[in-house]
Amino acid sequence: MKITRRRASWRTTGIAAVIVALVSVLAACGSTASGGSSGSADKSEWADTAYPKLDEATLKTVATKVLNPGLDVSSLPPEISEAMMLASQPLTDDQRKIFNKCMGSDDCDTGQGGYTLAIVDDQVNTFYSMSRAETVAMAIKSGAIKRILHFATDMDVQKYLSDWRSAIGQKSDLILSIYGGLGDQAGQVIQEAKAKGIPVVNGCCAISPDVTKLLSVNVNASLCDMWLKNGGGEQIASFLKDKGDTDPTYALFTGPAGNAFAGVWQPCVKEAMDKAGVKLVYEGNTEWTPQGTVKAANALIASGEKPDVLVYDTYAEDFIHAYQDAGEKDIPTFVLTASSTVGTAKAYQDAKAQGFNIDAFVAPAIVWLQDVGLQTEIELKDGKKPSGDTVTYPMTLTNLADVIDGMDLTVNEAAFVGSTLEAEDQNESLKH
Repeated sequence: MKITRRRASWRTTGIAAVIVALVSVLAACGSTASGGSSGSADKSEWADTAYPKLDEATLKTVATKVLNPGLDVSSLPPEISEAMMLASQPLTDDQRKIFNKCMGSDDCDTGQGGYTLAIVDDQVNTFYSMSRAETVAMAIKSGAIKRILHFATDMDVQKYLSDWRSAIGQKSDLILSIYGGLGDQAGQVIQEAKAKGIPVVNGCCAISPDVTKLLSVNVNASLCDMWLKNGGGEQIASFLKDKGDTDPTYALFTGPAGNAFAGVWQPCVKEAMDKAGVKLVYEGNTEWTPQGTVKAANALIASGEKPDVLVYDTYAEDFIHAYQDAGEKDIPTFVLTASSTVGTAKAYQDAKAQGFNIDAFVAPAIVWLQDVGLQTEIELKDGKKPSGDTVTYPMTLTNLADVIDGMDLTVNEAAFVGSTLEAEDQNESLKH
């Protein structure tokens, strides 16, 4: 049967790079706090804005928005709680003008605060654009950041290291990087930054243990913990049992064969599912392209295997459409272990509306976790003691049906679900 490809073009530029970024989410953790220096800025100017009063109801609302509704907000490290409180505040009209100006410039004065923040990107794609937007919005809301510098390269290690040194040379007080592609190369420049009194904290993604230990504080958001320590395998098994699946099975998919990301997360899934009594019956590769995904889906359908669950590490839209085009009403339950997009949520919603039997589970959004890195760096620069060498953000699987009603699906389909930004700010971010 001929397969019709739908709305695929926007995903081709960033999909593999986002997966590379997520490899480091699974890395082992361990770090050493540096404490940072307070600089000459008057910290009293942002004492209220950068450190908002905590409100448990607001924290719960934000937890649901970032696709982690079961999060125990009462036990979070203060760096995470404060970042969530700041993220909960929509930009004012005046702040949005600053936001739009800063997103359109690589050197921007916010007209407030006292610190210079450098954002050093090692890739160029939609995930990085939205993550940068989260950081810029957070910087503006905090009131602590006066100047925002932005550096970007697309997997050029020499330029990446040069950008770090340029940020240090321009007397940046804070440096934030995603570490998605070249983070393991950043050890020397992290040390150079810290030698100048610049606190360095990761956000959405960890790095190799040897480099992680050089960070001032390590933010840990572990997908392996999501499957093992936090009960993801048992959760999926219980869901299948409630549906009447007495001998549950699953298929496992990733992009190119032998990619580093799959080499880390797939063993965790296999261990968790094996313990939960869910049997692996099929493995496949999609190349992380729309065409490759459709081909992989058709191969699974043609194989005669009918797994109850399909575990995949990125967007499921093309899988869903392939099952629709094949007329397969019983679509496997999708478990998406990486960041999901608006396009996937819409495909799931449309399939439901057309009478297809489909369920999906999503991982917590990580696109906003740079906010936690920035909040921690501000606190260190302000001379505050961190809550620990490692700040852990718990990760748990969530049924998409439980959170989709709270999503704004009118935004660009390339946007990542779980962003804390308003719709217009998400759309603006994807222009840069």
